[in-house]
Parts: sequence; C-alpha cells; structure tokens
Amino acid sequence: MNNAAGREPSDSVWRSLVRTRSHLSAGGHSAELLWDVSKAFGRVPRHHLLAHARDLGYPLSILRVSLLSYSWARYLCDGALIGEAIHPTIGIGPGPPCATFELACLLLPVIRDLMRRHVHASLHIHVDDFMMRILAFSIGEVVRAAVALGCDVIIDVQQGLGLPLRHHQGTAHCL
Repeated sequence: MNNAAGREPSDSVWRSLVRTRSHLSAGGHSAELLWDVSKAFGRVPRHHLLAHARDLGYPLSILRVSLLSYSWARYLCDGALIGEAIHPTIGIGPGPPCATFELACLLLPVIRDLMRRHVHASLHIHVDDFMMRILAFSIGEVVRAAVALGCDVIIDVQQGLGLPLRHHQGTAHCL
C-alpha cells in the first residue's frame, strides 16, 4: 500500500524499476500490469468495508463516524435551484481524511490473498491504482502468471468487491 503521507506513485515505480532491472540482469523476464479502479471511492460496498476494517483492527468508532458522514443528505445545486435531498447508500467520500485508509482496509485482505496465490507477482496500490509486477525466468511463465493474476484481480476486485476496473485505461509492459 502506498497511501502513507508523503508517498507518491513514483515511489513504488522507482522501487519496482530497481527490482525489475536486477531480475532482468540475472536473465529473467518481467511483465507489469497497471489498472485503475473506476470511481473507487463512490463504489465502496460499506458492508465489505465494515467487515474488513473489523478484521484488520481499524478503529471502529472512527469508521462509524465516517460511514455516518457519507450517508448525510446531499443536494444538487444549479445557481438558485436546489434539488431534492439525495441519501447515498454506497460509497465513501474521496475528500475526508480517513477515506484513503478506509479504501486500504477494503483492499488489503484481497491483495494479501492475491499475493499468497501468485508467488511470482508483487502488487502495489496507490490509492485506487493497481500495479502488478510478475518476475519469472521464462517468457511462458511470465505470460501464464500475468494472465492468471489479471483474471483473479477481475474476479476478486471487480466481481467480489464490486469495484469495476477501467479495462480501457489499463496498460501492460513486458520485458
């Protein structure tokens, strides 16, 4: 997870580059998959978030206040016109100070499980961007591992958590 204060996407990119270059110099091969979760904060399933946060030991008193604030009435305004109250039932707000940590609570168990199942891969997350790197010593191994990991990410993140991935904005790099 790369959500800590002062961290930037370039931090994990730099670390990944160093590890990959080391592996390539030893005769290995590499693939990287980059995916963004579409509207991640607005689509967080709160029941999953609560369960994962409880399992991780996240302060539930803070989570309760956050979840209450996310359900406050919202109004669409256009000049002097104000619409009816909207009460969101899904998602968390991207602006509050705890939102990135709450998103991390939702994703961390899934990432840990993916890493247990995919020993050739490393996964990094910066807020709602996934970077997956596969290192192996044959191109065939890299391709098989990349396809398996990509399929499992779709199943676990998109289907399991209901967080759609932006397939049209994903990229893959093979070395």
